Amino acid sequence: MVNRFFEVLSPDCVYDSLKLVLEAGGHRFEASAREIRELGWKQISGASGQDDDLEDEVNPLKLSGLKEGDVLQITSAEVQRQVTRPPARYTEATLLSAMEHAGRFIEDTSLKRSISGTGIGTPATRADIIEKLLSKYYIEREDRYLKPTAKGRELVKTAPPQLRSPELTAKWEQRLAAISEGLEESSRFSRDIREMTMELVENIRKSSAVFSPDYKDAVKCPVCGGLMIHVQGKKKEKISACQSLSCGYEEIDGRPTRKARAMERSAVRKYDADRSEDSNTASFADFIKASEERRSRKRKR
Repeated sequence: MVNRFFEVLSPDCVYDSLKLVLEAGGHRFEASAREIRELGWKQISGASGQDDDLEDEVNPLKLSGLKEGDVLQITSAEVQRQVTRPPARYTEATLLSAMEHAGRFIEDTSLKRSISGTGIGTPATRADIIEKLLSKYYIEREDRYLKPTAKGRELVKTAPPQLRSPELTAKWEQRLAAISEGLEESSRFSRDIREMTMELVENIRKSSAVFSPDYKDAVKCPVCGGLMIHVQGKKKEKISACQSLSCGYEEIDGRPTRKARAMERSAVRKYDADRSEDSNTASFADFIKASEERRSRKRKR
């Protein structure tokens, strides 16, 4: 953190960018390199004279001295079998940046332009959106990266296509801009949103798709018998959470959370009329015992 602070206050890093385009046998080949002239802020972290940010660059010394139109001799060639690498997982910082610059994921130029100054959410709400995704266990932390859970992957799989793209936000921004300029009535925009919402709900209701995440390491919830998934918390603690919407029981490192203990006390008060309302020592075993005693009293009556 200290180094980052000093880097912000340091001069710019100045470099020469080199790009080589070759043609051989009717095929086009490209190579690029960066040769740093002034380290600037990079000297804080002890960076070398060659830029290490881009893995596919070559040593700039190999490209020096070349001029446009030069004819080069091919000394050797080989065929390599390689595979493409998936994009790196988001961190909270890179995900916030992606939300702010969501236009990069849109191909339509006019839509891209309409969302360029806004993105998804606002500076005040983007971090809260990520926290909600974490608290609902659609994503989880893996060291400093964020990765989708089985629940999150299933949500993306079953959600309507228009809700999975920033294009919908861009279209709404276009219409909001038209409303501000007096080119469209706000009532029409509101009506279209209501109609779209009703259509989406109706399509989901008629759909045969089933929201069924594959929880491979799930265990049985001790309260409702539903499935409990395991995710990693912010401090690398192990969180187990019931996925039943009517339950919500949670454990951290094998111990019930405050929320879970409050649920147990509430359940005991609900099923045991003889228990004092201010009892704070109820456990799940108390809940089972109280429930059985209540059933026994009803049978005797």
